[in-house]
Amino acid sequence: MQPRTCRGTTMILQKKLMAAFVTVPLLLASCGGGTPDLGTGNGPGSGSNGAPIVKFVNAPTVTSPNVTVPVRVSDDDKITAVGWVLDAGTANERRGTLSADQIRSTFNLSFSELTAGQHNLVVTATDSMGKRTSATYSFTVDATAPTLSSVMVNGKPVQNGGTVTLATDVPMQVSVTAKDNTGTALIQLFQGNTLLGEGSGTLNAEVIPPSAGTFNYTVRVTDRVGNVTEQAFTVTYSGTSTELPAPQPIIRINNLDDAPYSDILSVTVSAGLAAGAEIDRVILEVTDARGIVDTTTYVANNENPTFSIDTTKYPDGNLTLRAVAVDTAGKRGTSSNLVTTVKNNIAPTLSIVSPSDGGVVRGPTTITVQLKEENTPVTLGTQEVTLEIFDERGQLVTTRQAPLRQSSRGLWQASTTVDFTDAQFVVTDYTIRASLDVTLQGENFTRTVEDTANVTNNIRSTEAPALNILMPAFYGELGVERPVLSRRSAVALQISDSDAIAAALLTFTCDTTVVSDCTSKANSASYQYQIPVGGAGVHQRLLNIGFLMDGQPLLPNGAYVMRLTARDQAGNENTREMPVTVDRGVAEIVGLDPAEPTKGGEDPKSKFTPPSASWTLTGNRINPVRVMTVVYNSNDEELGFLNSSIVKPEQSISYGRTFIAEGEYAAGFLVQDLVTGAVEYFPYNDYAVFVQQQQ
Repeated sequence: MQPRTCRGTTMILQKKLMAAFVTVPLLLASCGGGTPDLGTGNGPGSGSNGAPIVKFVNAPTVTSPNVTVPVRVSDDDKITAVGWVLDAGTANERRGTLSADQIRSTFNLSFSELTAGQHNLVVTATDSMGKRTSATYSFTVDATAPTLSSVMVNGKPVQNGGTVTLATDVPMQVSVTAKDNTGTALIQLFQGNTLLGEGSGTLNAEVIPPSAGTFNYTVRVTDRVGNVTEQAFTVTYSGTSTELPAPQPIIRINNLDDAPYSDILSVTVSAGLAAGAEIDRVILEVTDARGIVDTTTYVANNENPTFSIDTTKYPDGNLTLRAVAVDTAGKRGTSSNLVTTVKNNIAPTLSIVSPSDGGVVRGPTTITVQLKEENTPVTLGTQEVTLEIFDERGQLVTTRQAPLRQSSRGLWQASTTVDFTDAQFVVTDYTIRASLDVTLQGENFTRTVEDTANVTNNIRSTEAPALNILMPAFYGELGVERPVLSRRSAVALQISDSDAIAAALLTFTCDTTVVSDCTSKANSASYQYQIPVGGAGVHQRLLNIGFLMDGQPLLPNGAYVMRLTARDQAGNENTREMPVTVDRGVAEIVGLDPAEPTKGGEDPKSKFTPPSASWTLTGNRINPVRVMTVVYNSNDEELGFLNSSIVKPEQSISYGRTFIAEGEYAAGFLVQDLVTGAVEYFPYNDYAVFVQQQQ
C-alpha cells in the first residue's frame, strides 16, 4: 500500500485502521492545505483548519473566591497538550499544564482563595499536528459576605447569640432583612437543621411553638455565589398568655394657636392600651414636606407621653404625624395620619468650605463656598457669591465674584482660585468673607447671608534676602580703595525680605589676595558677629564694630574680606562682600567734634517744647568726607538712616528737624574720610533732646 501525504505528514492507511480499535477517544488529524491557526479572543476558542476547539461549559460570570471552571476540548487529531494561565502579567499570575493522563474531552480547573475583583483565565489546547487554540474566560470574584440588617422576634431586635422567652400558645413572628453587594440574597430560617422558611432580601415567618422547652434557631443569608452570613438565637417556650387587642394610639396637638406652627410644636400621644396590657414603647413618626421620615427622635416608654417637636429642623410646609404604640406582648398599633403645617422662615446657610478657618494657604488656593437651603425655600438675588479678602489691618485687598452652581436640591456651590503669591499678598494673616443676597419665600425684602474664614499666607519664598552694606564705602578716584576700620568705626547695613529673617552674620575673613599666607598670620581665623533682625520687611542695622573688635572674638589688625550673610525663614540665603583693613592705629578724622544740639526757640504754631532742634559736627576738616546721618526717635522701633552724601571741607555737617510728637530724639553721624579711608562713628545717643507737649 502506497502512503499518502497530509500536510507534509506521511500517514499509512494501515495505521488509521489500527487507531480505530483504541478504546480511549483519539482525535485524528484531517487533511487540508494551510498552516495551523492559533485561537484567540474572549469566550470559547473555535478551531479553524482543523485546529482544537476550547469551550468553557456553563461558566458563571460572578463566583466565590473558590471556583471550579469546566472546560471542554475537541479536535480532529489527538489533543497532546493543555495549558492554562490565570491573570497573566499581574502580581497574582498563576499558570499550569495538564499531564497526558489528565487530558479529557471535559475536565475541571479549580482555583481557591482568589482575591476579589476581575480575573481572566486563558486555556490553550495543542493537538498532535501542532495546531493551537486559546480561549479566554473572564469572571468576577465576590468575596464579600451578605449583611444582616435586622433580625426581629415579635417586633424586638435579637442579637447574635441572644435569648428570647415566649409563651407556648402565641406564634413567634420572625422578620429579617439583609443586603448584599451583588444583588438580593437568600434568607433562610432554621430550627436546628429543619428549614422553616425562606425569602429573597426579606423574610417574614410565623413559627408555631413546637412545645414547651428551649430551641435553637439560625438565620442564614446566602448570596448568589455562596458567601454566607449566619446569626443564631435561642427561644425558650414556657407558660401561656391571654390574647389582648393591639393598642389604638391617638395624637393630640397642644399648641393653642392655629397652623402654621413655628419653633416648638407640643404633641401628646395616648397609647390606647387594652385593659391589662403594659406599654413597651410609643413612637411618634414625623414626615416632613420632602418625604423624609423621622422614626428615632421621638420615642417614649410611658403610656401617654408628650413630645416637643423642634419645627426648625424641618422644611416649611406639611408635617405628617403618626403614632405607633407597642405593648410588652409585641402587639403593635398605629394611629391615623395627622397632617399639619410649619413655617419658620430660616435663612439659608452660607459656609466657606475651604480653606478651613485657621488654616494655612500657600500659592494658588481654591476658595469653595457652599449655600445650603434650610427649611424655607429661597430665591437668589444673584447667581454669584461675593468674596472679599482683608489683610490683618482690615484693609480690603481684593474682591472676586464666584458663580453659583446648584449641585442638588437645596444645595449650591461656588469656587474661585486666588494666588497668594501675587504681589498684593504678603506673608501675613487674612480674612476671607463670602456674602450673598437672598429672598425667603413669603418675604418681600432681601437678606444678606455671609461667612468668614481666617487664614495665614505662608507661601515659601524662593527669593533670597536683599543685602546692602551702606557704610563704609569704596573710595578713591576709581572707587576701589579699601575702607579702614578702627576702634572709632561702625558699619551700616540694610537687610530686606518678604519672609522673616532667620539669621544675619557679619564675618571677617583673612583676605588671601593681600596676605600671602593667611594660615600663619595673626588674623587667620574667621570672626563672626551676630546681627539681630526679625520679621519680614526692610531692616536697617548699625553694628558698632569699633566697640566689638577688642572683645571676644578679638579682631586683630590686618586685611579682611568683610562678608554680610542673611538667611530667611524659607532657607534662602544671600551674601555681600567688601575688602576692608582693620587698623587700630589709624589717625582720627581731623577737625570733627560733636557739639551739643541746638534747640529751636519758641514757636507759637507748635504745640511742643522745644519745637525743633539741630545736631552739628564742628571743626575745620582738611579732606572731603562721606556722611550718613543716623537718627533716633523713641516712638519708632528701629534706627533711621538718611542717605549718605559727600561733604566738602568747607561745608558743614549737620541735621535738623521739627517735632510733631513727644519723645526722645537724637542724631549721630557715620563719617568716612575720602582720602585716608578711615571710618569714624559719632554716636547718636551722646546728645539727646527730650520733647514735651506744651500744657
